[in-house]
Amino acid sequence: MSTQEQRLETLPLLLLDLQATGPRPDVDHPFDLAWWLQTSSGETIESCPIALPALARLPAILRRRGCEPGTAGALSALAARERLAPVLGASAAIVAHYLRFEAAWLRAWFGDELPPLICLHALSRRLHPRLPSHSLAALAGRLGSEPAQRHRATDHVAATRAIWRAMLAELADHGIRTLPALLAWLSEPSGPASTGAREYGLDRRLRLALPDAPGVYRYLDARGQVLYVGKATSLHKRVNSYFRKRRGDSAAIRELLTRATGIETTVCASAVHAAILECREIQHLDPPFNTALKQSRRPLYWLDHALGTVATGHDQRYRIGPWSGSWNVELWLGACEAVFDGDLRRLQGITAARSDEPPQQPDAVRTVLLAAWQHPPDRRSLLARAIRRHRHDRSTETGPAAEESEGHA
Repeated sequence: MSTQEQRLETLPLLLLDLQATGPRPDVDHPFDLAWWLQTSSGETIESCPIALPALARLPAILRRRGCEPGTAGALSALAARERLAPVLGASAAIVAHYLRFEAAWLRAWFGDELPPLICLHALSRRLHPRLPSHSLAALAGRLGSEPAQRHRATDHVAATRAIWRAMLAELADHGIRTLPALLAWLSEPSGPASTGAREYGLDRRLRLALPDAPGVYRYLDARGQVLYVGKATSLHKRVNSYFRKRRGDSAAIRELLTRATGIETTVCASAVHAAILECREIQHLDPPFNTALKQSRRPLYWLDHALGTVATGHDQRYRIGPWSGSWNVELWLGACEAVFDGDLRRLQGITAARSDEPPQQPDAVRTVLLAAWQHPPDRRSLLARAIRRHRHDRSTETGPAAEESEGHA
């Protein structure tokens, strides 16, 4: 039987996820790749971490989300491409969640001669045009299969697989069972965007039956896990306010409403009691959609005695600190350099070493200056050497560009 006649359930199919520092293959770099291959002989899932070039760095937003490129067993981008090539040749179609991103990299690597491409995001918008969110986490969480870690290709592929299998049953209800039928259906005009009521997983009757009393509410996903904890002076009014269609809803709220399939409430004697209970439950349950009232998990950074290396643990070697972020270490070293140079004007205007990091507090420079002068005299030589090393490292990073600009001047 040819692939044109095979049912989608048995089609040789490649589900793919690629993580990169950006969407442009000419300037950005991939750092994680994974795929799930379905063939007549079975299914295989493979992961392929990719080493970043020496000077490449992840965007700040990915670093703050805890995303770090894998180093153990990481391949070069060329080796990863060569490893993917035979898998690509054995596939009748390629499926990815937001295919516009992966397609740019696939075309840069293999040209335009690719198998048919299927975008789950576009497919979801066709099947469920009134869902609040069509993100990978929202669609997978709606099925109880949220990725264990975001920005990890292996977890994204597992979530993509769960979404694809759920969509196969929905496509069959539309009479779509083969690849040509699916491609023809996707190529048809989708019509105007839906203006009707949104499609929610939470039963409307549950929220309309909530009491007009103070209390705490908890949104639950398909597995019964708590997604969000909130308080209200009126449970009925507060919960139902989420389901009024608004243009200003954030992506997080749209994802929450897509994933939520149940709700629990606790009626309290007053709004104060509700606030206390909310705080306790957030710290105990650690819901993924709550950001306030959580215990801080940001690591603290410590310098060693020679001020040469940084660690996130405090021990006999790493005793100087702590700093709340690695950019504060750069700030402190830069301020110490200004102190030793006697350049107080530069000290007053000093900022973080990287412009993509959060701005410093107004009193940061004053604190840094005080810390710089609190070093005992016997450490002054170590401090001076560390500052010279710091100055040399920074000049090395921008050395060629600086020399070129000086030459043109």
